[in-house]
Amino acid sequence: MITHLVLFRPKPDLTASEGRVLLETFVQAATTIPSVQGVRIGRRVTFGHAYEAVPQPDHAFVVELDFVDPDGLNAYLRHPVHGELASRFYGAVAHAHAYDFDVQSDPAGLTYRRLS
Repeated sequence: MITHLVLFRPKPDLTASEGRVLLETFVQAATTIPSVQGVRIGRRVTFGHAYEAVPQPDHAFVVELDFVDPDGLNAYLRHPVHGELASRFYGAVAHAHAYDFDVQSDPAGLTYRRLS
C-alpha cells in the first residue's frame, strides 16, 4: 500500500468560502479518481506530550490517501481533477509538506529492511 501524506496549514486570510471550495475539490478528487483506495483527513490536536514541544512546522491538518501501488498514486497525481485540486491547494496554504510511504498493515508480516 502506498500512502500519500500531506501536512498543511491554510493561509491565515483564507476565507470560509475559499476553504469550502478547497474541501469540495478535495472530496471530488477523492471520490472520482478511481485509484484512490482510502482517504483520511483530520485536524491536529495536542495533549501536552513531550514530543509536541519539539520545534517543528505547525501543520494544522493532515490528509492521507491510500493507493494499491505507485502506479495508482501516479494516476491520481496526473488526473485533471487533481490538477484543479493542486492549483486551489497551493493558493490556499501557508505551508505544506507531502510525503509518500510504502505502508505495511500486517504487524505479523513486518520486517526490518535497511534502507539504502
